[in-house]
Amino acid sequence: MLGWVLLAGLTSAAAVGTHAPLRSELYPEDWQPGVPDDAGRLLPDVSYAGYRYGQEPPANVPGPVVDVTDPPYGADPSGEEDATAAIQRALDDVGAAGGGTVHLPAGTYRVEPPDDSRAVLHIGYDGVLLRGAGAAATRLYNATARDMRERAVVLLAPDRRDRVSWHEEHTAAAGLRLTRDVRTPTRTLHVADAESLAVGDWVVVRAETTAQWLAEHPVAEDQRWDEDTLDALVLHRRVTAVDTAADTVEIDIPTRLPLLRRDEARLVAVLEPLVGSGVADLAIGMRQSERGERDPEEDHERRGTAGHEAHQATAVTFNGVVDGWVQGVRSYRPPENEDDVHLLSVGIYVRDARNITVRDVDLRRPQYRGAGGNGYLVHLMGSDTLVRDAVAVGGRHNYLVQGVQATGNVVLESRAVDGERATELHRHLSAANLFDNLSVERDTLEMTYRRASNHAHSATESVMWNVSGEDCTRGRLAVSRQYGWGYVIGTSGTGDCARVENPGGAGTEPRDWVEHVGDGDRLEPRSLYLDQLARRTGADATSAPPAPSPEPTGDDGAPVGLLVGGGVLLLAAVAAGALALARRRRVDST
Repeated sequence: MLGWVLLAGLTSAAAVGTHAPLRSELYPEDWQPGVPDDAGRLLPDVSYAGYRYGQEPPANVPGPVVDVTDPPYGADPSGEEDATAAIQRALDDVGAAGGGTVHLPAGTYRVEPPDDSRAVLHIGYDGVLLRGAGAAATRLYNATARDMRERAVVLLAPDRRDRVSWHEEHTAAAGLRLTRDVRTPTRTLHVADAESLAVGDWVVVRAETTAQWLAEHPVAEDQRWDEDTLDALVLHRRVTAVDTAADTVEIDIPTRLPLLRRDEARLVAVLEPLVGSGVADLAIGMRQSERGERDPEEDHERRGTAGHEAHQATAVTFNGVVDGWVQGVRSYRPPENEDDVHLLSVGIYVRDARNITVRDVDLRRPQYRGAGGNGYLVHLMGSDTLVRDAVAVGGRHNYLVQGVQATGNVVLESRAVDGERATELHRHLSAANLFDNLSVERDTLEMTYRRASNHAHSATESVMWNVSGEDCTRGRLAVSRQYGWGYVIGTSGTGDCARVENPGGAGTEPRDWVEHVGDGDRLEPRSLYLDQLARRTGADATSAPPAPSPEPTGDDGAPVGLLVGGGVLLLAAVAAGALALARRRRVDST
């Protein structure tokens, strides 16, 4: 009898052992941000991503709540009459009064683009929330594809006509030069004259892509860096402290790229952004284009085609915004669309904006998925955006991060389904981004050197953490071939989705770090972003609402052993381990 008990205990212990937690060698319990190991490997601190550095976006904002169906606005909720002017008037009135909520009660609101704007509806003031009664109840219907080229249904930006660019210098001065090189992430910058700055100033930390820089970032002989989008390294920041005696300034988010005096590293003043505005709880559908029957790659350059008309037409765009959000938004197929089309081209576009939260969104089936930036369902060209609990279906790229200004972005607990091409970091050295608990179905993940169209080095120091897949395309779950170091830590999947490639070569040495392939369900912490956020803020990562798959705490992850001596089995350890395993499985299933 004792032998059976021993056998049962050993079997239980073995089962528990196979599910014991695993930690990355690069993320020990005493991990500190900004400190590389002896080989120069450094998991980036991405904990600043999202609205107000990771806070929950507000359900309400200060100020009045205006019902657009009430006088003096009188927007038609039946979908019969054009409601564009009424909604825009409400947005402008609320914004001019200091902020508030423009409420769209249940119904369908027909809108069309005006002639003088790069958007159908424009939120151009701080503290304005455009809110429906829920995505199942409130619909914005963009009733025409005409004139939607490079326009958004909802644009959040300081200016309705001109695009904000972090690369544009808004002062005649040459900028405040750095007096020390920045080689590792830091919030402290040494400058020539700190007295010229004040707390609250908005700046770009900038370094030119000089001949020396280009020599250190080589591309293939038949390639070149695209000067239109990589003329400088740019990081948008806010000054949080000034020390005139030491000639130092503190910035709100750490640097993420080397910034060298050799490359004219400096601080440059920029215009104030739009702050604290959002869109929530509604659905957006776009009338499909009926121009022509062609829909190939280059139609965006051919007048008279559906691709030209739909080129970069977007549901929601953030440009020149800080601390914005879009939450509880869905795309839908308007009944007028003959094909299963929800959107003309792009879903959510974040361009030269930061600390945006994109949460609980479901975006599907763009009509045009040709070249030139079309068919991207979540397109990130800003920094420190948090995409969480999102679903993207049927895009050219379901999630895409691109540009040297695209740093510190996080895609967390989200799904990519039926991607025509990869969910990826796309081009021009996007640094310190994170795919965290991102799952793909008939899709794949890429952070790699790309020879096409001068995309070249797409990524550096970026991470795939606890990613998973089903029925993966291209014969693998993920490929990582980043400039310098890149990281794939924890994966799950069967068949083709069990494979991770880190080929090296193409000037990307050293070969990227790959760890715990096939053991993502045992990786601890489960979420790198949530754990880093908890470390920085002192909050409990397991209580962040809602956390679909929080990491366990206390003894849940401790390996369980057996103590056998004098013919006595210490079953308490086995029981405790089995209980821990059961608790872990319950957590993983939420």
